[in-house]
Amino acid sequence: MNRIIILFELFIVSYSSWGQRYFEFHFPPNITSCSECTGLPNTENFIVKISDTTLYSLAEQDLLLPDSLKQYIIIGFIDSTNGGFNLNWNWHFRTDTNMWLNSGNYEVCDGLPSYVDSNLTTFIFNTSGMFCPSNARIKSEVFPSSIVINVKQSELLEIFPNPIQDKAIIRLNTKNHSGYSLEIFDVLGKIINHMDFSNGNELFILRKSFPVSGIYFYVLIRKDKEVAGRGKIIVN
Repeated sequence: MNRIIILFELFIVSYSSWGQRYFEFHFPPNITSCSECTGLPNTENFIVKISDTTLYSLAEQDLLLPDSLKQYIIIGFIDSTNGGFNLNWNWHFRTDTNMWLNSGNYEVCDGLPSYVDSNLTTFIFNTSGMFCPSNARIKSEVFPSSIVINVKQSELLEIFPNPIQDKAIIRLNTKNHSGYSLEIFDVLGKIINHMDFSNGNELFILRKSFPVSGIYFYVLIRKDKEVAGRGKIIVN
C-alpha cells in the first residue's frame, strides 16, 4: 500500500484563496482494488479542506455518483497537526500547496490514515509529504458547524461581549502574542476575517464585519501553523 509516487496524467489545480469547503472521504468496501478496505470502520474517514472552485465542481460531480463509479481521488501534501478540521488524526492535507483530484493513471504513495498517523514522521520523510489514499472516495460535504461540535471555547482567547451587538474586544491571554493569528468563518466555511496579533494581544472587531446575524466559528493559529484553539462567535 505504501509505494513511492509516480504520477501521470494529473489534473492539477493551483491553490486559491476563494474561501474553503470541507469534504469527508471514506473507504467503501466495494472498491475492488482495496482488499484491506473490507470491513474498515468509519474511524478511517478523514476530512479535507478544499480552496479551489474547480475542485468544488469535481467534488460535486462525484457526490452524485455511487462509490463504485466515482472518478476522483484526493492527492496532496500533508503536514503534521489536524489543521483544525481533520480532528481524528494528527495530520491534514495542506492548502498552501497544490492539491489534486485525480482520474489518471498512477502509482501512488498510498496508505490508510491510521498507518500514516502511526508512522507520520517516517511517512512524510519517505514521500516528501505526499499522500495519495487511492481507495478513498468522497463521501459527503461537511460544514464547520459539524466539525466543531461541542467545542470548548479556547482558554487562550476571550471575546467580549459574545454575542456581539455593536463591536467586541478579542483578547489573547498569553504574554507572547507574536505569531498568533485568528481566522473567522461562517457555517459554509467561507473565511469572513483574518486577523493577527502582531501589534498586541487585543483586537477590535465591528458588527459590520459580519455579513448577517448568526453563528460564526474561529480558529486560533500559532506561528508554527498548529491550531491553538477553536470556538464560536454569536452575532446579533
